[in-house]
Amino acid sequence: MVESKSDALGIIAAEFPAGVRLILTVTSRIATKDCAVDLTARGAAPKESRAELEHFLQPTKLLPTDGIVKATASEITKGAKMDVEKARAIYEWIVDNTFRNPKTRGCGVGDIRFMLESGDLGGKCADLNALYVGLARAADLPARDAYGIRVAKSEMGYKSLGASSRNRPEIDRWRTTWSRRPARGYSGPGK
Repeated sequence: MVESKSDALGIIAAEFPAGVRLILTVTSRIATKDCAVDLTARGAAPKESRAELEHFLQPTKLLPTDGIVKATASEITKGAKMDVEKARAIYEWIVDNTFRNPKTRGCGVGDIRFMLESGDLGGKCADLNALYVGLARAADLPARDAYGIRVAKSEMGYKSLGASSRNRPEIDRWRTTWSRRPARGYSGPGK
């Protein structure tokens, strides 16, 4: 396991000697819980220092925070003063202006500059969540993509969420991505 102190993320890495069959088995034990954050009430949130959050403000090759991304984020959040107001404005803009494109391969690429410049705001989870994360970072809101596997059946009965089929209870193909953003001053699942 290789851990990065700057982003608190871990990556599994393996090296094999030449001539050895490359097999690596990873077993994860997980627990799930339902959680919710009441954004109408400030809570006793843990205080992250600016330095702890700095990594989640940095641009990347596919998540730039300048140019059209910065201009779009500024337009979307115009008039918003609190972090939660900015986050809500970006979220609402994503909901109103993007769409899931079933023809997008895999989870998508997440190239947000291309999406904004081309005006093609369709894609899949990696595209739409990357767009939220990049716009949030451009608006000075720490944010990151989280990749994972949907492990539970949908409480709403959606067949595309989780292991919802008796004929296909395994979850090997139910991967997705979502955005995580610590809301400064609010308690709840932000990291």
